[in-house]
Amino acid sequence: MTSQSNSDGSSQSVTRFDRAAVFVNERAGGGKAQRLFPFLEQIFREHGISTQIRTTPNSKELESLAKEAIQGGERLLFAVGGDGTLQGLVNAAYGHDSF
Repeated sequence: MTSQSNSDGSSQSVTRFDRAAVFVNERAGGGKAQRLFPFLEQIFREHGISTQIRTTPNSKELESLAKEAIQGGERLLFAVGGDGTLQGLVNAAYGHDSF
């Protein structure tokens, strides 16, 4: 994450993330979520954001991986899957006041 001053000279800072953690439920949509990898990587690359895409078979493992990522300093987190995938990410992030 980097901070930059606005181009108009104001003192307000703009936060820019340079890396992201993406968690993908490999079973979501019958495997359709995994087919998004190339698209996801391209979009992030176009915006100068390096990504680490992590696949997981269930929301419990996703939650564990997301907690590790948060403790390791990740602040830009994405979930690809269904309701359970998103819930696992929310559970992992809940209570972390560094966001």
